[in-house]
Amino acid sequence: MPHFHWPAIARFANTLRRTMTVPIYPIAPELTYRKVFPFLLRLYHRILQTSDPNSVAFRGDPAGGGMAFALCHALRDAGLRYAGLRYAGGDPLGTPLLSPSVGPLICLPRLTIFTGTHDVLNPDARALRERAADEGLDIGWYERDRGLHVWMLMPGHDAAAALARMSEGLSG
Repeated sequence: MPHFHWPAIARFANTLRRTMTVPIYPIAPELTYRKVFPFLLRLYHRILQTSDPNSVAFRGDPAGGGMAFALCHALRDAGLRYAGLRYAGGDPLGTPLLSPSVGPLICLPRLTIFTGTHDVLNPDARALRERAADEGLDIGWYERDRGLHVWMLMPGHDAAAALARMSEGLSG
């Protein structure tokens, strides 16, 4: 995990006065989503042993955010209380566990997207926003002009404002 993630995680923990669980998982090509998701589901069940499900929230940087969103799909589809990837491993890309934006949007928690116009994932984020609007769903949307991948974790006023918005959303 890049070094600049940790200060942002610490700020969230201090601002929200909450415990943060940060799963350290291998990324492609070491493992595919078929190995990562069972790990994440086991971790979620362990968290529920000591935490109220209403106090659990998922977040991540753009790639981790996609994984968190896909985890919501996995939890919903497994029949767990909460609605809820990237690692295709040769599987079709149309499955919500690989591309969460193609899965059904019903019965999922409120979604807020932070993206930048220079983020490689921005076109997918925009497509998801458009699809949600077409389906009548209200999602939070923050797009930074010329923002790069994980711009909200970089130093600067815009990043600090984005982290403050994230903290507000997670605490409310």
